[in-house]
Amino acid sequence: MALVAAGAAGLYTHYYAAFTLLAINAAFGIWWLCKKQAASRQWRSLVMWGLGQVAIVAAFAPWLPAAWTQATTNTTFFPGRVGWQTVVSDTLRAFATGSIATSPPSAWATWSLAILIALGLLASRAPRYKLVTLAMLMAVPVAIMASLAWNKPKFAPRYLIMALPAFLLLAGAGLETLWQGRRRIPRALTTAAFVAAGGIVFATSAISLYNTYYAPELVRPDARSIANYITQYEHPGDIVILLGGYQQPVFEYYYSGGTPLVPMPPGLLPPAQQPLDYGAATTLEQAAQGKSRLWLALWQSQLADPMNVVMNELTSKAQRLGVGQEFHGMQLLLFDLNNHTPFGAKPQYALDIDYAQPLSLAGYDLTPGHASPGQTISLALYWQANAKLDENYMTFVHLSRPDGSLAAQDDHIAGADSFPSSLWQTGTLVRNTFSLTIPPDAQPGVYKIIVGLYNEEGRLNTLAGADQTILGTITILGQ
Repeated sequence: MALVAAGAAGLYTHYYAAFTLLAINAAFGIWWLCKKQAASRQWRSLVMWGLGQVAIVAAFAPWLPAAWTQATTNTTFFPGRVGWQTVVSDTLRAFATGSIATSPPSAWATWSLAILIALGLLASRAPRYKLVTLAMLMAVPVAIMASLAWNKPKFAPRYLIMALPAFLLLAGAGLETLWQGRRRIPRALTTAAFVAAGGIVFATSAISLYNTYYAPELVRPDARSIANYITQYEHPGDIVILLGGYQQPVFEYYYSGGTPLVPMPPGLLPPAQQPLDYGAATTLEQAAQGKSRLWLALWQSQLADPMNVVMNELTSKAQRLGVGQEFHGMQLLLFDLNNHTPFGAKPQYALDIDYAQPLSLAGYDLTPGHASPGQTISLALYWQANAKLDENYMTFVHLSRPDGSLAAQDDHIAGADSFPSSLWQTGTLVRNTFSLTIPPDAQPGVYKIIVGLYNEEGRLNTLAGADQTILGTITILGQ
């Protein structure tokens, strides 16, 4: 009954407790095959064990539909792979030293514990079946996690916390082996090894614990302080934008004010492959209607808004106010919405240029229309996906002299590094910004602005057959 209760409680606490249950079943299978006992008792033990596992599944059954939905729809990760070496090394470092896995002492502690575990497995006087069980409890979850992370690169050592007790018990078996060895090996040597191993582990763990509470870069995101700050200084007519809907439950837990909250994008598990595009600016304008101030809480905004749509709209079209406090792992900004320029405005110059691929150039913004040598002009291009795209494209922007030679250029990926064109869904609207610096020795005249797309095979053609588009001209003034 204790195993059934613990197994069900583990699953309700963390889905990956299933890895530990699989490890326990593997250890039981080894014990059952190796145990020499009467056939009737052996089969009875197998039946009773099977009934216990069925009871665990039955106890968790009410939550299975929710768990299955979350497991099959959670895409809060970018495409790629996490190799088994990363899973194993990161897990060992985290188990050995906690949060200081990049510091030199952590390597000493990790190797010390690895040696202790090897000693525990090879030379401990503990019963073999206990050591095998501990080894299975450590190895099986890590192996399963490595297999899953190969296809779904979402991994953190904390996912395997259920394996930590086995890790520590195995290290303890190694310490016991060292201590017992003092009877067969010179006492001074074994005692020194025992003290050194224990001292390294204790020292690095103490440093890690200290850093967890006092090192700003390691402290958890300070949602509590942000929620309390807004509660203290909010005004009637305010609104709070949570950039990243996944922070909403934590924020609401600490927040006791009355200001409306708007998560962008909504949902607890927004897919990383479908972050905010320029259409979010329209949502921002709708949320801002009738409001006098806007609080913007930022946490992992590079996932929710890789192209900085919300931040760019607010900083360019509303007045930023001061916030009198900084917060660990999060940012809080405040904007005055009175007399703000509407968010989500259409392109300054509308276009409808279709490419041979299902992609269109919908328009552009250009400021200013003239410039002096050494000055920088800003250009924004609006791309729209008309169907799912299969490739990642680059955008080029050239400033051409009257004689056709290149005066300035700015090339970068269409979209963002974490949101390239291959991730765009049908209807995605992307606003890319570019900067062109006029050469200091530029001669006065009318310069052309030329844009286009390219990939590894070369430039992309429009439906009209052109591999570039002349957006317009800009006049370069004399010195």
